[in-house]
Amino acid sequence: MLKRIKAEQLQARKNKDKVKSTILTTLYGECAIVGKNDGSRETTDEECFKVITKFLKNAKEIQSRLLTNSLIEGGSDETTCRIINIKDEINLYESFLPKQLTEEELTEHIKETIALGANNMGAVMKCLKQELPGLYDGKLASKITKELL
Repeated sequence: MLKRIKAEQLQARKNKDKVKSTILTTLYGECAIVGKNDGSRETTDEECFKVITKFLKNAKEIQSRLLTNSLIEGGSDETTCRIINIKDEINLYESFLPKQLTEEELTEHIKETIALGANNMGAVMKCLKQELPGLYDGKLASKITKELL
């Protein structure tokens, strides 16, 4: 994953795409530091997914605030431009993450986990984390599990 991020960052620099290059440079640095801080090793893909997910969550929160402010105050050209840029940033982060399970697929996995003996929220979430790391939305999984238990 680190190699892919670095390759896309270099391509963005070659294409003189300063915004994408800056985003990817920051993302690469944050991903790489995880492994370096844990014994000077290379960061695993799963650790990169966690960092990317954190960046994605922050970008979505910013987008939500921008949209809310735009509706309240009226959308200026600057706000509209920032909303478009943050949407591009979100798409960039999502391009590095594995395809997320749909609600139906996640519900099936949770039903199977419960059928196999996981009888409480903690047990179900632990199984999901081990079986499907980075492939589902935790809030959605929690909601579905509460409904099924």
